Amino acid sequence: KALKHAMELAPNNAHVIMRMMNAYNRDGNQTDYSKLEEKLKTKTPDNMQSLKLRYSEANSKEDFVEVEKLIDRMEELYGVSEATTLKRINLLLSQKKIDDAIKMINSAYSKYPENTDFVAFKYKVVQNVSKSNKKANAVLLKYFKTNYDDDVLTTIAGNYFDMGKFADGLQLYQLRAQNEPYKVDFYDDLATLYYNRQDYKTALEWQQKTIEQAPYASGLWNSMGRIYEAQNEKEEAIKAYKKAIYFDPTDYDARKKLRELQEKKEMFANFDSTNIDDLIKAAPKAEDYPEDNSVVLLNETQFIFYPEGASEERNEILIKILKPAGVEDWKEYSVSYNSYGQNLTFDKAEVIKENGDKTEAERNDSYCVFTGLEVGDVIHISYKVQNYQSTKLSQHFFDKFGFNYRYPCKLSRYSMLVPNKKDFNWRVNNSNMQPVVTDIDNYKRYVWEMRDQPGMKAEPYMP
Repeated sequence: KALKHAMELAPNNAHVIMRMMNAYNRDGNQTDYSKLEEKLKTKTPDNMQSLKLRYSEANSKEDFVEVEKLIDRMEELYGVSEATTLKRINLLLSQKKIDDAIKMINSAYSKYPENTDFVAFKYKVVQNVSKSNKKANAVLLKYFKTNYDDDVLTTIAGNYFDMGKFADGLQLYQLRAQNEPYKVDFYDDLATLYYNRQDYKTALEWQQKTIEQAPYASGLWNSMGRIYEAQNEKEEAIKAYKKAIYFDPTDYDARKKLRELQEKKEMFANFDSTNIDDLIKAAPKAEDYPEDNSVVLLNETQFIFYPEGASEERNEILIKILKPAGVEDWKEYSVSYNSYGQNLTFDKAEVIKENGDKTEAERNDSYCVFTGLEVGDVIHISYKVQNYQSTKLSQHFFDKFGFNYRYPCKLSRYSMLVPNKKDFNWRVNNSNMQPVVTDIDNYKRYVWEMRDQPGMKAEPYMP
């Protein structure tokens, strides 16, 4: 209320406008925030915040003439500063005026040796010009003597490692652990350094320190298992990986390593495999489906639910193109998944030509484009989705699978592995199909399968 009243009294006052913008920002009111932002730029164009906003806008549009004018105006009104100097350096770099940029970097570094941006620029200049980690490190070491900065420390240490000075780099890593003993990651970094040098005894000592501080962190137990495994302490490694899974059921890497140590086959190997080459050889021709532009040779999902609550699935689809319309239908393909709670990994996304040649799809995250797709080609897509849900719902699973397409389908199969003691409900709509159930270790495997399904024909008002 006070700010609204102030806006009524002084609607064009920059300070009042900015305070009101902050209020809108905290409230998540982007619409009114944007309106005031425009007002600030138009009504108080020479206010520093207004100049910064206009500078960012011009810079994002790569309008470098306007950018330079705005920097000039900032310096005219408020004087030359570290901030405006940094903006000029970035402008010169954007304009590819490298020599001028280097001159300004050297000048700025001499004038402001404690400014981290100018130190970073100077470091890059020395590194690129001299090609010497030793000379580049000297810039950082000078800064580091009076300014503790973790990024600078790790960069110096990394250069020492590259120069073969492991002891010097290690000393810096130990320093950061001493300075901030509450940061578990610093201990973990030391364990990794020793592990990479195959000093597993010392690596284990540092890893044990991380566990002491964060005994419920799955990733630390995973690292512990890795070290035990490298020392051929199989039983201890198994215990560590089990701990990792206990604290994070979605630690799929620990699951994989545990099964390897227990000499058990990979979980997806418990499903029946399908010979893709045989399906392609037996694929029907266009005359076999005169009313369809393509045929699905394989549509398969393999789903695994683990006792602790995690789940993952592998999907595979094989499509043969019969007519030009099929090219249009299948030239692009997108996998639906939640990037916030799932991990998507493609095993295959390719076009198989009639002569056997294979062409990889162009991919952007879950989106595939099959360039050069032709009649007679076969599309092969195989991908895995791992779920990372950690709420109470992770103890439950929900899934659905369509056995029918609007295209004919030669083989549709849905398989799942579920712990023996896990109760769940399932239903097949419009069919009395029953699963084939098999006991595998402590799991039951369920398989539903249908073959030679015709394509579903579109009907009026069809959902």
